[in-house]
Formats: sequence, C-alpha cells, structure tokens
Amino acid sequence: VSSPSHSALNREMALLQPPSPTGVCTAQRHLDAIAGLDQQLASLTPAEVNSPVRSKRKGVAGGVVPNPLPLSKLAVVDYAGRLLRVNPSWSRVLGYDEEWLLSRPYVEILHPEEVGSIAALLAEMKETQRPVLLEDRLLAADGTWRTFVWTLSPDPGGDRLYGVGRDVTEERAQARAFAGRTAERDQLWTLSADMLAHADYSGKMLAASPAWTRLLGFSEHELLSTPYSDLIHGDDIQATSAALVRMGETGLSVQYENRLLTKAGEYKPFQWTVVPDPGGISFIAIGRDMTDAKTREQDLLQVQSALRQSQKLEALGQLTGGVAHDFNNLLTAVMSNLELLEKRIGHDDRAHRLIQGAIQGATRGATLTQRMLAFARRQELTVEPHSLVRLVERAEDLLRRSVGDGVELKFNLAQPLP
Repeated sequence: VSSPSHSALNREMALLQPPSPTGVCTAQRHLDAIAGLDQQLASLTPAEVNSPVRSKRKGVAGGVVPNPLPLSKLAVVDYAGRLLRVNPSWSRVLGYDEEWLLSRPYVEILHPEEVGSIAALLAEMKETQRPVLLEDRLLAADGTWRTFVWTLSPDPGGDRLYGVGRDVTEERAQARAFAGRTAERDQLWTLSADMLAHADYSGKMLAASPAWTRLLGFSEHELLSTPYSDLIHGDDIQATSAALVRMGETGLSVQYENRLLTKAGEYKPFQWTVVPDPGGISFIAIGRDMTDAKTREQDLLQVQSALRQSQKLEALGQLTGGVAHDFNNLLTAVMSNLELLEKRIGHDDRAHRLIQGAIQGATRGATLTQRMLAFARRQELTVEPHSLVRLVERAEDLLRRSVGDGVELKFNLAQPLP
C-alpha cells in the first residue's frame, strides 16, 4: 500500500479543522465523508489500492479521483481516551477488528512510556481547544510496535476530538539507520589516526579531521583558512598538482606522497589516497603519516649496509687467513734454512750478523702472520707492553744495510720512552 501524498495529507488535515463560527459544517461531517471514502477503498482490489496516482471510481465526475490516503487512520476519541469510532485502516494496519478496538480504552495499545504524556496532552487540548500534532507508538496484534504521527482536532464545546494518523514506522526505522550510519561516520572522522579532508580543486580545504591538528599542530580554523598548497614542501608541489589534475581529468582515484609543514616548522612525510566527488568540484583525501615508516626504512637500510660490511670483512678475513697461512709456511722454510746456514759459516762475524738480521725479519714476519690468522679466525689479539727504544735498536742493523754506506743514520732515543 502506498504512503499518502503530501497534498492528500494536507486535504485530510484541512477536513479535520474545527468548524467555522458560521456553523456551515462540522468536523463530524468531514470525518463521515473521509470514513465513507475509506470504506470505498476496502472494496478495491490490491492493485487499485496501491496505485500511486489515481483509482477509478464510479459516481465521480470524470470517472477518476486521487487515491485517498489508504493508510490514514481516522478516529473519534473522547478526552478519557476511549475510541468512539475508527475507520477500517485501523484493522488493516494494526490487525484488530473494529469491535475489539471500540470496546477497550486507547491506553491498552499505547506504549507505556507515552501514557502519561498523552493523558497530559488531552487535558491541555480540552482546555485550549487547539489542534495538535503528536507522535506515539501503538501495539499491533502481532506484538510489534508501530509508530504513528497524529493530527488531533477538538470539537469546540464538545466532549470529543477527531484524529488523522499516519503510519511512519518504516520512515522512523530508516531515519534511525541513517542516524546510526552518520554517527559511525562521525566517529570515524573524529577518531581516525589518518588525516581526513574534504577539499576543492581551487586549493581550499572545506573540512579537516582532528587528526590534522594532532599531527601538524595547526588548529581547524588555521587549516581551513590556509590554502593546502602552503603546507606542501616546495619540492613536492609539482608532483602533487599533477596527480590532482590527472584525477580531475580521469575521475579516478590517485595515490601519491608528499611532505607537509608542521607548526613547529618541520616537514612530515605523508602517503595520500584521494577520491574525487561525483560532482567533480571537490575530493576526499586520506593521508597517512609515514614518519615512523620512513624511520624504519632508514634503519633497515643501515642494517643492510652493516650486513654488507660484515660480509665484506668476513670475505677479507678468509682471504687474509689463507694468505697468512701460506706466508707462514714460507717463513718457516726460510728460518729453518737460515738456522742451518748459520751453523755452517764458522767464525765469519759479518755473515753471522747478516743471518741474524734475516732471522729477526723472518721472526717479525711470523709474528705478523700470527696476527693475520688471529684476525681471520676472529680471535682476540693479545696486547703486550713493548719498549720503543729496544724495537728501534733491533731495527738499526736492518736499516743501515737497507740505506747503504752513503747515508749516515743517527738515532736520538730519549730516555725513558714509553
């Protein structure tokens, strides 16, 4: 069954206004006329009742009349809250028969939370004799509660009033669902850790979520009064503008990154997802703070660099170990032959000094190879105290033979040296 049109409801409300001072007609007569029209509806087929425009009817000039509010509930009620007369719509909507409705007080099907307010309203109407508009909930025969909007008009000087009720249960359910969705969106807007914005292509922000203030430090007034291009890093303006132009031309969402100025004068990196509005004059933007992600990225790069260095050192250690091992084998052969040679030269002092110098050099080489092997094997090097004077004195003969007789060497070794 279709809902009553606005114009039809206005006609019905007009019929229920109190009678004029001239007494030409009464509200009772108007109610009788509407009730009679409603009874004609009861004889129609469902297709005729549901017609959104017109229903054919005999006995009316032109053969057609507007569909006369098939869901309107018409009633005559006294100030004590007892129904005196109802139209068939009560049975169609609530499921009770007319005899049951007229034999019980109206309060039996009224929601308990509204009993007191309705009683007070009836008392006020009896005193003021003014029509009122109200909303209440009535219990249907199937145990559900249905919501109605009523227009009540008192019969001046009488003991009754006339009402027209419209079932708004579905409308109220839709309104509650819409309000719930709106509340969820508002909560998302307020609590989102990402920055949400509604902006136009001229560079003006129309709305900014509280996350903007939390992340950038600017107040909502400052954000809405400042072109968003003033917040973008100079090096990122061109890429950002190109992405927005592309979105405006294609109507497709875009993603990009840029840096935004904070109130402290620093720049923070953000990743954006921007979706155009269907109207093509504004867009919705969602920005995620990438500061922590960029920091983690830099940390990862440093760890990777350190790993590569470690791998290089490990390879160098392996190479060093191999070279030191081979060199040590060579030095062992050299030192062995020098010792054998020293035993065979007899009493040649000069030859003995030369062989001793060679043995000392080979010994230092062996010490170096031991250190190289310790490095290759990642062993801790032993730190021992040494006399610098003694080390230089040991190297004197080697140095003199190296530079030749044409160079005079003088050693000035201060005492004590560390």
